[in-house]
Amino acid sequence: MFVLRLLSVSTCLWCTLLPVTIWAEDTAPFHLLSQAAARQWGGWSGSRSTLSRLFQEERRRLGGQFEEELLEYVGTNIVKHYWCASYLMDATNDAEPDPKLALLILQQGISIGAARKEDQIARRYLVALYVKAAILCARMGLLYQAGTWKASVTGMVEKEPDLRGWWPACSSVDRKVFDEIPPMPRTDRVPTGEAGEEQ
Repeated sequence: MFVLRLLSVSTCLWCTLLPVTIWAEDTAPFHLLSQAAARQWGGWSGSRSTLSRLFQEERRRLGGQFEEELLEYVGTNIVKHYWCASYLMDATNDAEPDPKLALLILQQGISIGAARKEDQIARRYLVALYVKAAILCARMGLLYQAGTWKASVTGMVEKEPDLRGWWPACSSVDRKVFDEIPPMPRTDRVPTGEAGEEQ
């Protein structure tokens, strides 16, 4: 009788846990990340540690499907482009940085922002995207592209000083990297496509 009761309890526990396991496996990619960003104070600009952790956990869960799912997830949302690229740029939560994917996402975000110049939110994030892209390209040795991004953001904040408030927080190391990027001629063209190329 005791053995039967033990088996019954074990079966009930297994049945209770099974739906949770199935739900976790079937959760839409980045659902928990979006949920956390929507619920926390400050949204995407709130607790970076929480969102970064969830992002890297999803990166591990998706494995080989990660890049495809991420590009679909960010879509045309410039805010997601900025933050997801930021999480890819730095090694956090035991995850290695992925500069190539980060640069691709930054380039897409810049193209989106440049096409929405009348949108004040897009213009604000465009400043942050330019700075991040310039720093990342400089780290990767792509100095021409880094200089182009630097010239673009410098021109923006000179024309619209209020945008300086949207300059992203940078470590002293990254600030030094940005400051040491060689100056480039000002241009209104937005580099797209592969790193180091313009279209």
